[in-house]
Amino acid sequence: MKGHKWECFRIELSFIGWIMLSGMTLGLSSLFYSNAYQTATFSEYYAALRKLAKESMIDGAELLNDRYLYEKADEAVLLEAYPEVKDRVDRPHLDGVKGFFAEVFGLLFKEGKEEKAYEDDLKRYERYRNIEDAYETRAYPTRLFTIKESDKRDVFSELEPMRVYTIWSVILMFFIFSMIGWLWEVSLHLVTDGSFVNRGALFGPWLPIYGSGGILILLLLKKIRNRPWLNFILIIIVCGILEYTTSYVMEMNTGLKWWDYTGYFLNLNGRICAEGLMVFGIGGMAFVYILAPVFDDIIRKIAPSFVKIICILLLVAFITDMIYSHFYPNTGDGITDYADFSIKNRL
Repeated sequence: MKGHKWECFRIELSFIGWIMLSGMTLGLSSLFYSNAYQTATFSEYYAALRKLAKESMIDGAELLNDRYLYEKADEAVLLEAYPEVKDRVDRPHLDGVKGFFAEVFGLLFKEGKEEKAYEDDLKRYERYRNIEDAYETRAYPTRLFTIKESDKRDVFSELEPMRVYTIWSVILMFFIFSMIGWLWEVSLHLVTDGSFVNRGALFGPWLPIYGSGGILILLLLKKIRNRPWLNFILIIIVCGILEYTTSYVMEMNTGLKWWDYTGYFLNLNGRICAEGLMVFGIGGMAFVYILAPVFDDIIRKIAPSFVKIICILLLVAFITDMIYSHFYPNTGDGITDYADFSIKNRL
């Protein structure tokens, strides 16, 4: 930067109008327009300074060795760095009804040879998609950077969030997430109010609104899992509809409220609020991209016959609880009788 600091300052100063507009729009103008413009400008400025430094052979110029920002790597070099290319396949498909559920909802009802082959091909397809831009020279090939990254594990690709799930995994994850929701709300009530309360209208250790929300966003939004920001927005919408509808139906059937957000910021009839939906949005993203793949990997290591037995036993217990709670719902202090509790109950 020697001899270029004033030049850089003038470039920065040229963005003063955009910086002021960003402040007036709470950063929205930067997010949707000017950040990209500024980044592109300084990227070109860096490239010009880098070229000048190397031509002038200034001290340290040899450290500017990020060559593949400025030239395309040979195919042989890329193939060595990205061996997944050798196993690439076209996007796999299943025929008939099972193909429809696999493609639209990411759900498999069987675990036969055809389904296993489909899953294996889908994994190879997604692994290639993760490195396609780098291999096709549309993006920087990070594995060719001078600080070697070829041995660094890509956690996101290892999780394989674009996978399909078996019906048994989905059932178990419904109960896992329902129980996590129950533990979350019971723990919060225990910490904030100092007493144990079995949250929800049911008597078992589960809050099905968490399990239902998790499974709904996992299946209904399968097609947009590769677009995280859109997925986040739609998760909030789906969870908002689910929570509002559940609150309305329960109140109409029993005349009781299991949660009330009246007084919360941006609440709608006390049934949903901005704070709660944001929590659902963040939790839903964690479920779709991290927890569901991790749980699925664990479930697949268990003997299929044992998984089916566990699912059947849980379903029998859950349905029994649902039937009993329909006539004798779980009510009382901290459940439907509350005034100042900071953490509102959810089904």
